[in-house]
Amino acid sequence: MRPHGVRGEVRVRPHNADSDLLPTLTEVVLRATDGVERKVAVTGARRANDAWLLKFAGVTDRDGADALRGAQLCVPREALPSLDGGEFYVVDIVGARVFDAEGVEVGTVDGITSYPSIEVLVVRRSATAGDTLELPLLDEFVARVDASAGEVHLAPDAVSRLT
Repeated sequence: MRPHGVRGEVRVRPHNADSDLLPTLTEVVLRATDGVERKVAVTGARRANDAWLLKFAGVTDRDGADALRGAQLCVPREALPSLDGGEFYVVDIVGARVFDAEGVEVGTVDGITSYPSIEVLVVRRSATAGDTLELPLLDEFVARVDASAGEVHLAPDAVSRLT
């Protein structure tokens, strides 16, 4: 999140650029860079290419918007649309354990990165490997995601095809 213009708007890039959820919300939680959370009322929302320009109650100028720089916008769980089979929310798999096809733990999910043509799981490898691995969210790399169990199971040879 960063300021936009001089009237207190902030620019927000959602995980899902196609989502129309933000303009339907009346309240969100902002998580500051120091981890402190606070509820704020949303008083305006408009599309700006692949981002949204939001206006919050009490934020009337660029300085107020700049004070929110880097904050995360959190949407209440009950406001999220229900999922179809095989779908998951990113927040539900961050920290999930990642296993190769033989059941050996590879690391944990740090998040998802969206590139123009694909989304990838960012996996922090085990302490011995000490690096990260980006796995395309395609069936030939990710066999199964079990968000409720906190597990991601990879397809055979997924890791070796990337290293």
